[in-house]
Amino acid sequence: MRERGPTHLGELLADDGFGDPTEIGRLNGVLDDWCARVCRGPPAIERSILLTEPAEVARADAYLASGLTHIIGASGPDDLEPVRRLVAWRDARTSGDTSAA
Repeated sequence: MRERGPTHLGELLADDGFGDPTEIGRLNGVLDDWCARVCRGPPAIERSILLTEPAEVARADAYLASGLTHIIGASGPDDLEPVRRLVAWRDARTSGDTSAA
């Protein structure tokens, strides 16, 4: 993964697309630093991830804590379980119950 200059801000997180929450948090910090250097507010950049596996969905809170602002769920036509789990996680967060996922 590259950590180049301001013309590549969008590529910073988009290069590989996925990573564990710790790595994504680190890269979000690098992106925030570059935003400060070019006078751009970090909240202006949507930070998203595509979760396709139940194990990834189980770490949804960690992904959110790493600085991501948009979590997308997807699954194949034969296994909707990852999307079901992500919807349950979202609904639990909306209702205030953080035990689901």
